[in-house]
Amino acid sequence: MKVLVSAIACLPGGGSEASVGWAFVKQLAVDHEIFVLVSGRFREGWEAATVKGLVPSNIHARFVGNPRDHHPNRLIARLGTWREYLEFSSAILEQAEAWHREVGFDLVHQLTYATWRVPTPLWRMKLPVIWGPLAGAGRVPFRFYPSLGITGAAFEGLRELSGLKSYWSSEVRSALKECAVVIAANEDTRSFLAPLRPDREIPVVSVAAIEEAHMDELAAAARPAAAGAPLRLFAGGNMIASKGLILAIEALNLVRQAGIDFHYLVAGGGPDEARAKARVARLGLGRQIEFHPGFRGDEYLKQLGESDVYFLPSFREAAGLTMIEAMIAGCVPVVGRISAPGEIVTGDCGIAVPIPTPKKLKSGLSNAVTRLDRNRAELATFAAASQSKARSEFSSSRQLRSLRTIYNGVS
Repeated sequence: MKVLVSAIACLPGGGSEASVGWAFVKQLAVDHEIFVLVSGRFREGWEAATVKGLVPSNIHARFVGNPRDHHPNRLIARLGTWREYLEFSSAILEQAEAWHREVGFDLVHQLTYATWRVPTPLWRMKLPVIWGPLAGAGRVPFRFYPSLGITGAAFEGLRELSGLKSYWSSEVRSALKECAVVIAANEDTRSFLAPLRPDREIPVVSVAAIEEAHMDELAAAARPAAAGAPLRLFAGGNMIASKGLILAIEALNLVRQAGIDFHYLVAGGGPDEARAKARVARLGLGRQIEFHPGFRGDEYLKQLGESDVYFLPSFREAAGLTMIEAMIAGCVPVVGRISAPGEIVTGDCGIAVPIPTPKKLKSGLSNAVTRLDRNRAELATFAAASQSKARSEFSSSRQLRSLRTIYNGVS
């Protein structure tokens, strides 16, 4: 089939949402000819990737808009990203219809961003439309707002108001009703959207899909914990307040008070990093907790492989790609029992800590680290189960099978 894909973020070799967009487009191109509407932000990257032969001949791109460079402040940049997406969404219907008159598409797929809050206008085309995978149902419980800091709490409050407005938006409801298929990225979002689409099933397809070759690289990097050595903990990604990094640090202070040595590596930076560094300094944890701007390539594999535990509460995640990659590299995940990580981390492959109150969450996180440090045999058992689960549930081949089932049901 000839498939029109709307993916504001999509780039061969890109990071974050752009890598998600490209992974899906590459998967779809196994069976179909793909025509992608992409943000003009990625034009140069696409042209360079095409010259390098990274773009298959059955994938075509057209670029929408010419956005300005991202603001250096990550929080301001995130707000600017949403404005950019609104502008992109208001422009793509006209672009899509013009391209359709030239090519004659069989199907339309609204792909990225993976959010239900901004409705796709493409449902207005007289073609079957697939929307998703969609995420964004996750939220930080109000009782945890004090731990987010003023800026983080304000952002989450604005996000709550935005979600409320979108939930009652007639355009959002029309898009959810009229699309041939709506895909959820996790069970949390599926349950949230189900009342808005009560007459049809909402399949779940994770936005995390890792190619088997990369899985092999991650697994080969794994280095089992050495007996008697301090436990090695890792967290990675854009450290926004909703990741719960401050709570993780305060939990590790309890671990230290219990007499347990450890090393916690926080990679990736982000809006909450300065606040986290200040908390580490105030608690006197500078020897145990290290910050790094982020790793790439072989160094990233090395750092994951040398870690024993992936440690971060993460209140709202579409999937938690870094956590999943860490699991394949032999890390045992210790997370909050909420959002996608709380769905993924079952009792046999890690520890998902209940979150009744901030105090009990910190206590639970501390107890989990203490337990794993004192029982290295259980740590090894968890690591093997964690690796097996991630490899079986988040492979690109599994994602392709799911997409084929959905496409066959529409075509």
